Amino acid sequence: MKQTRVAKRYAKALFDLSLEQNLMEDVANDMKLIEQVCAENRQLGILLANPVIVPSKKSSVFNKIFENKIQKITERFFQILSKKGRASIIPEIAIEFKNCFREFKNILPVQVATATTLDDENKTKVLDLLTNAFNMEIELDAKVQPDLIGGIVISINDQRLDASIAAKLKRLQKEMISSVVTQ
Repeated sequence: MKQTRVAKRYAKALFDLSLEQNLMEDVANDMKLIEQVCAENRQLGILLANPVIVPSKKSSVFNKIFENKIQKITERFFQILSKKGRASIIPEIAIEFKNCFREFKNILPVQVATATTLDDENKTKVLDLLTNAFNMEIELDAKVQPDLIGGIVISINDQRLDASIAAKLKRLQKEMISSVVTQ
């Protein structure tokens, strides 16, 4: 919990600096790349979190990985983090920066799960429906979950709308069991 608060503060500082220097979009892309690389490369996370490895070595590895791929402001920011012994929270900072960016741009992240891949027409319908309902730009993350059988599951923040066939079958099963038990 404490790490998340610290990550939020660093992310907010970087966000404010990038906004001030008119590099917000570029730094947001940097954070997206850093988050992706950290998520895909477990060894990098272990290296950044290891207190035995000196900060200069962490900074060097980080710079080699992201050399010519991120803005100088982002590179310098993470050098400072390494020197302060905060390299372990780099992935969290990237996530928190993304949250600051979304809030600033009025973007709502929405996860949609369906049994089959959404075609362009249905994806557009879902986007239009959500855009009109929330009056925000929607960042849609569509995933396929064959075990849903059919229908759709929409997750927004901590809320979930489950209109899948699997959920309907479970509700029907519970109703049948409760009616048998009460008889």
